[in-house]
Amino acid sequence: MDQLPVSNRPPSTSSEQPQPAKRMRIDSPTGPSAYNLYCRDISQEAGVKAIPRKQKFKEFAARWSALGEEEREEYFDKAAAYNLSEEEKDRQWRANFRKMMRLINYQKELKPSTEGFVVLSNTPGVEYCYGTDAGKKYLEEHSQFVREFVSSPALWAPQQETKPTISQIRGLFNSLYAAALGVDKAKMPYKCLESINVTGLPDGLVIRDPARYGSTQLKRIWEAKDQISVTVAEPETETEH
Repeated sequence: MDQLPVSNRPPSTSSEQPQPAKRMRIDSPTGPSAYNLYCRDISQEAGVKAIPRKQKFKEFAARWSALGEEEREEYFDKAAAYNLSEEEKDRQWRANFRKMMRLINYQKELKPSTEGFVVLSNTPGVEYCYGTDAGKKYLEEHSQFVREFVSSPALWAPQQETKPTISQIRGLFNSLYAAALGVDKAKMPYKCLESINVTGLPDGLVIRDPARYGSTQLKRIWEAKDQISVTVAEPETETEH
């Protein structure tokens, strides 16, 4: 099955028979989780390398469950600070596109009447296309429209990033905590919050390490940032008798 000629195109899976999968994991643009980083570290141990693949997952889960809170926090911090390299982003992008190709095949198997296509581009003038037989035929017959789309100046105009990051929320909490202490800089002590009172957070949310919030929660907190305030209770002093 032919595809539109493109440069840097992911390898075609058109000659492969699609095999239904129990689960199709899509790589996240936020990088590996704390758990994945931990698994990556211990997988280098000689004893773990010798364990059969299926048994490794049980070993990872058991050791993560037994990990102390402080050690887990270290991995949560690593995950929050992790920045994907351009090479990692490119590799994940291509892997996800291949999964989209397989997904189209799966959909066609489930409902043979299914027809369609997908066109993606991450570079001006370069398209990545795939589809059912009828979908690819349509793309070939209308290739000029695809090329016009991926080469359109409006498509590549700079767009303002509005999605709040973990670092932004962490900086917000740190600045509010510092203001409550009357100092220029301070880090919110997430492991010891007994004396800290936070008001103005969106309904259903409590103060915690921003790495543990989901993207929707981060957005809600950022939208409510002007209403959030932090106070610190003074330590109690014993009265002398």
